[in-house]
Amino acid sequence: KAMKGLGTNNDTLIRIFASRADIDLRDIAEEYYKQFQITLEHAIRRETSGYFMKLLMQLFGDAAHDVDVDAKRLRAAMKGWGTDEQTINRILASRTNEQRLAIVAAYDRLFHRSLTKDFNSELSGDYRQLALALITPPMEFLASEVQRAVKGLGTDDMSLIEIVCSRTPGEMRLLKAEYERLFSRPMSQDVRGDTSGDYQRLLLALIDGGRPENEPLDANKAFEEASRMYKAGELKVGTDETVFIHVLTSHSWAMTALIAEQYSKLCEYDIERSIRRETSFNFKRALVAIVQLARTPAEYYAQRLHATMKGLGTQDGNLIRIMVERSEKDLQLISDAFFKIFKKTLETMISGDTSGNYKHLLLLLLEHARKRRQPVTTHGPVHDEQTQLDIDSRIAAQQKLPQHQQHQQHQQHQQQQQQ
Repeated sequence: KAMKGLGTNNDTLIRIFASRADIDLRDIAEEYYKQFQITLEHAIRRETSGYFMKLLMQLFGDAAHDVDVDAKRLRAAMKGWGTDEQTINRILASRTNEQRLAIVAAYDRLFHRSLTKDFNSELSGDYRQLALALITPPMEFLASEVQRAVKGLGTDDMSLIEIVCSRTPGEMRLLKAEYERLFSRPMSQDVRGDTSGDYQRLLLALIDGGRPENEPLDANKAFEEASRMYKAGELKVGTDETVFIHVLTSHSWAMTALIAEQYSKLCEYDIERSIRRETSFNFKRALVAIVQLARTPAEYYAQRLHATMKGLGTQDGNLIRIMVERSEKDLQLISDAFFKIFKKTLETMISGDTSGNYKHLLLLLLEHARKRRQPVTTHGPVHDEQTQLDIDSRIAAQQKLPQHQQHQQHQQHQQQQQQ
């Protein structure tokens, strides 16, 4: 209707294109052709002109995602004097990883040039690092991040914990294969060489063992596993770390969340607090990360993002990794959790800690993540009422009978901790 008859209703065109460009403009274009037997692109070119037409076609091009067109636009943005960073940012942020990899292939096919090499030549600093991360296959990028965490003197333990502890079984298999392809040695070998003790055993259990892909939620089994950890920690003088490692690395994410819930019914402390009381250093950090990832993954990543930007300086490598890796998964949920925890928007934090095109591309990634439909991932336990009644009675029986023994063991444990 906006382009029918004499004249054009430009306000309607602007409203539709601006509001739907990142949502369903491509679907609208397909439906337009079905109804009117003319492409939306042709109608725009026929009914508009000048800069207004160019702007509409720019929005339409962003929505349509033609890999050849995107490759040509990127080449034009870097050809000759200067660089059109605005075009680069708009394309990189609005495309999925799969689409960006298709653009990389098209760029090589059309111009016999490497987009990676051109980014290295035309861009600089953290902005270049972010742009390169966005055109790198996800597992190749993560494998290089693991290698960075263990390379040279010292270890970036928080990055190593984040990457290793958060993988699904399928992701871990791909990550190990990619690491060995890139560096010609098993990932476990490098992790073993840079870690020690219970912390090392935990990471290797995740790398070499892995969680089950699918595990039926079993509240009784969860209760038994929670009891094992309770007895191995709070009800014991000292801590049996092996039990914590086994329980928290051998179950699905949903089952791990259910175990954590059942633990809170056995112990006066939440499982995270018990872990902090019973363990220390990187082993403690890794166990806490696993529990948080099972229960509230968005809050875990929100805290990780905050850690990259708080205080003096910014941990740009870690900031880039989290923003890129989560952009198509749950970045919108992470952003919401960030505001809930820190009473400050993620946009505000990024704007205050970064600058230039680097900042603009990060903010565009967040903007497009908000527009994508990202599923809410919950690991909440589900079980029937009778099963819960059985568990509650077992908890009551266990807590009622040995109460004086529990009190004595708590006192012994506290004395040992003080010593």
